[in-house]
Amino acid sequence: MMNVKPIRTNSDLEAALHRISQLLDAREGTPEFDELEVISILVEDFENRKYEISEVSPQRILKFLMEQNNLNQKDLIPYIGSKTGVSEVINEKRPISLKAAIKLSKRFKVSIDVFVDEKIYA
Repeated sequence: MMNVKPIRTNSDLEAALHRISQLLDAREGTPEFDELEVISILVEDFENRKYEISEVSPQRILKFLMEQNNLNQKDLIPYIGSKTGVSEVINEKRPISLKAAIKLSKRFKVSIDVFVDEKIYA
């Protein structure tokens, strides 16, 4: 019998995750599978509300990559174009240009999407 209730606390979440682990082998079309599906939806909803992930700007991602690779602003001049340009990008005074985004994506071996601000180029 399905005993499903809202997930409001971390304790509720732990209980739901425990129940999910018990139901993982449920066959489609069974009441257990239906319970698994409902509890999974409730867990996803709770986690989306409680652990909202905020958007990170391309400039902040660039700063993080610089730190991880022990780079300073001068090291980015070949990718962005000038000392002033690098400073403006790092300090979020201007966006990363598409040309710079292409170069940076190759340099750091990440998708160009990391450096493209969708609000500007949409």
